[in-house]
Amino acid sequence: MASELWRLDENNFAIYIDSEHDKEVRNIKRSRDWPIIATYQKGGQIIGLQWRLPESDYRKAKRIETRINKNVHESAKSLPTSDLNIG
Repeated sequence: MASELWRLDENNFAIYIDSEHDKEVRNIKRSRDWPIIATYQKGGQIIGLQWRLPESDYRKAKRIETRINKNVHESAKSLPTSDLNIG
């Protein structure tokens, strides 16, 4: 999972982003006033962050989610088949 957006309650949404997308994470921390509501760790390393955002910021978050997921799918398509673990 690279990024996911869902409704928390009637007034808020949540967005999760893998920490490998450090450019998007930095942009959110710098330019959005969204509180971090969860961090996901594995082996002492942060692997993902989750923010709460108001319903009014849904479209902004949806664009971020779409951009991240599009980039993930495009990079998977560009891998040579010898790099894929098939079989």
